[in-house]
Amino acid sequence: FGSEAYYSVLHFTQNGNLIRYGDRIPGIWITAGKKVLVCSSINNILQYPFYSRPTFPLKTWIPVVVSQTLVDKKFIYEVKINGVTLITIVNSAPQLFQAVKVYAGDPWYPAQDGKIKDLKVWTQDDRECFDQCLKV
Repeated sequence: FGSEAYYSVLHFTQNGNLIRYGDRIPGIWITAGKKVLVCSSINNILQYPFYSRPTFPLKTWIPVVVSQTLVDKKFIYEVKINGVTLITIVNSAPQLFQAVKVYAGDPWYPAQDGKIKDLKVWTQDDRECFDQCLKV
């Protein structure tokens, strides 16, 4: 394992690393301490970080699920790592992002020496509820 503080795994971004809201939607890194870090722009916070509680041994598959779903007219943001829910939070300031760039190993951090498997990205057009739900 290297000497850098963070190693990039996957990074969804509007255009950059940590300058504007939407630069991490989300970003996933492995820390030098062998924890998983998931950062997202939520609730008008540029970077909302979530760290895995346990550390993980090298050469181990670590399932990570990041979701934002509409439940009872609220957008619920959730992070699960290795099947354990790390955070569930209402995103009271959801955004619609277009032309999102996806990096497997981003240009701002060294890439994690590893592999990604079973990557699935789902999007759903919640525009109608997005407009209506925020008025409530």
